[in-house]
Amino acid sequence: MLSGKMREHTPHPCPAGPNAPGRGWTRPRNPARWVRLGLVLVGLVLSWCMPMNAMAQQEPVKVSESRVIRVGVYDNRPIIFPVGVDGAGGFFVDVLESVAQRQGWRLQYVHGTWANVFAAVKQGKIDLLPAVAHEESRESFLSFSSRTLLTNWGQIYARRGLNVQSLLDIDGLVLGVLDGDTHAKAIQNLLDEFGISYAVVRFSSYEDLLRGLEDHVADVGGLNRIYGTKNAWNYRVSSTPVVYNPIELRFAAPAGDPAGVLPALDTAVSAMMRDKDSTYHQSQARWFGGVPSGLPAWVLPVSAGAGLLVMLLAGMNMLMRRRIADRTAELVQARDAAQTASRAKSRFLANMSHEVRTPLNGLLGMLQILRDTPLNGEQQEFVDTALHSGRSLLSVINDVLDLSKIESGSLEVSEEAFCPRAMINSVRDLFQEEARKKGVRLSVHVSPDMPDALLGDAGKWRQILFNLVGNAVKFTHQGSVDVEAALLDGSDNRQSSSSDRHMIRLEVRDTGIGIDPDLQDKCFEPFCQLDASPTRAYGGAGLGLSIVRRLVDIMEGQVSFRSEPGWGTAAEVLLPARVAPAMDQDPCTPDPSQPATEPRGLRVLVAEDNRVNRLAMRRFLEGMGHTVLEAGNGREALDTLALQEVDCVLMDVQMPVMDGTETTLRIRAGELGTARRSLPVVAVTAHAMKGDRESFLAAGMDDYLAKPVDRKDLRQVLARLFGSGRSPLHY
Repeated sequence: MLSGKMREHTPHPCPAGPNAPGRGWTRPRNPARWVRLGLVLVGLVLSWCMPMNAMAQQEPVKVSESRVIRVGVYDNRPIIFPVGVDGAGGFFVDVLESVAQRQGWRLQYVHGTWANVFAAVKQGKIDLLPAVAHEESRESFLSFSSRTLLTNWGQIYARRGLNVQSLLDIDGLVLGVLDGDTHAKAIQNLLDEFGISYAVVRFSSYEDLLRGLEDHVADVGGLNRIYGTKNAWNYRVSSTPVVYNPIELRFAAPAGDPAGVLPALDTAVSAMMRDKDSTYHQSQARWFGGVPSGLPAWVLPVSAGAGLLVMLLAGMNMLMRRRIADRTAELVQARDAAQTASRAKSRFLANMSHEVRTPLNGLLGMLQILRDTPLNGEQQEFVDTALHSGRSLLSVINDVLDLSKIESGSLEVSEEAFCPRAMINSVRDLFQEEARKKGVRLSVHVSPDMPDALLGDAGKWRQILFNLVGNAVKFTHQGSVDVEAALLDGSDNRQSSSSDRHMIRLEVRDTGIGIDPDLQDKCFEPFCQLDASPTRAYGGAGLGLSIVRRLVDIMEGQVSFRSEPGWGTAAEVLLPARVAPAMDQDPCTPDPSQPATEPRGLRVLVAEDNRVNRLAMRRFLEGMGHTVLEAGNGREALDTLALQEVDCVLMDVQMPVMDGTETTLRIRAGELGTARRSLPVVAVTAHAMKGDRESFLAAGMDDYLAKPVDRKDLRQVLARLFGSGRSPLHY
């Protein structure tokens, strides 16, 4: 809203004092003549005493007598500001009134916000607007005075407590600006150029902007530096080092200067600047503390250079941040891809395990059945060879799965009581027959001070020893394979502070072919083949020692070996273990609760979608004296159980229509009646990945058989469920 009243300013006459004539004058004979001569001399003296620039200023360049000039006024103190209802003050007003006094203008001040008075001068509603930043883009709708009265900058101010040291610190903040201000456009362009995010709040005056910072309406604000220096101390705000956008402040008129005021202003301002005693310099001293607005010639280039340097550094900083962000995004993407690949690998291995073990189950099952039929010697040898080959294939599959579990970090170390002597002897028994056929002596020696029971992961201990003994027997054709186990004494075992924690030494020595020194460092690498030629004499996937090394590392032990070609190899493993506390049941003695013989006469439902596997399981069970019922999927199993009485179910996990897990859950939920909720269910599965066994047992299954099923394992499971003297229940 523009408002204003005409305020007339009458020029004040310049003071002039009379000059007395000098002494020594005589009375003239013609008084009138000498009076005229005296007046001329007085005029010459006055002209000589008056400065030339003052004379120039006293020479008015009038536009028109008593012309009313409408002048826009906005709050930008001390440069210009409204006073009362129709007055104005400030540096530009002092200069303008001095010129108006000499020109005989009457000034009418029109008050308003910056945006309002700026729009008014563009539309020709006012004749003159002081203190306007000169920009080429504005020359299309404004005319400017040729002389710059002040040079100013934009400066960022921040609310109290906010630390802003550079443009980058504005990222994510709320920026307050004066509506229509050239500094507002400049700071926004600068922030956009560097990709800095911000929100904008516009204010109608610098005073409102400072209040907005004080009230936390905005976080930072862009002011002109002169206004901020003179006024910001009244508010709870802080100045920052961020200075930008140098501008030249001039008088502006509507395009074409319809009132014709700019030439008079240019002439008068030029004269004032040359005179150090003029209103221009006096007003500067008054409003700016004597600090001149004109700057040395080197200031702007140096400031521009410093500004460019700051912008360059800020740009480099921003570029670095973006590169870091891009690199972080790439790493996150790589991590996600690795996790996806790991999950895909796990799914592949699980599927491979199932797809290979399922037909292998049928193959080995039928071979075991065939071995129990009447065969001549040659046929028996063929069957034994086929069984050995199938079990070798199963061993390779297990090694690949074990290595995958270790590499994925999903292998966990459990702690349970086990008998080290029984564990070592069980491994020996597995290889005794193979060693005997090769004419190799396989011996075991356990030191007398070995505890009867240790706490540790018995399965991993057995796997380590199994791989070491298996390699020794494989690569030894004559001589012996010796297995030793000993409890290291305190001087050697690097015991922990706990007295029940010891280092157990396992050593496997053989008189086999040995290992070339150049190849010994590669022995623990996955898929390492010491003889990779097409004519190599030894099979295997080359995973045994790699699995040993990684299992030992997981169990915080040590492994080493010595070898000499032609003389043999000695592998040593040191594993930590704690002595198991005294228990009612000695793990080294058989559990009397476990039956010595298998039960007979059971009615067993075999739920299996593979016909060959059903046939093999039927022959196994019938050979043990049991009655067998069959179902091709979980739905058929539930239908059979609804009509038939059975003692247990051998449940394949992966089947069409309804899988084994869902079938078991329905049985446990009482779908077949309350009495059958406790029907024994044994999971029979080709899934062998981590967590499979636990998930099946959690679904309510009572035990677990891994494919390919060995007849001995099947007997043990049934014995655990029913015992030798227990009669069938017929659920």
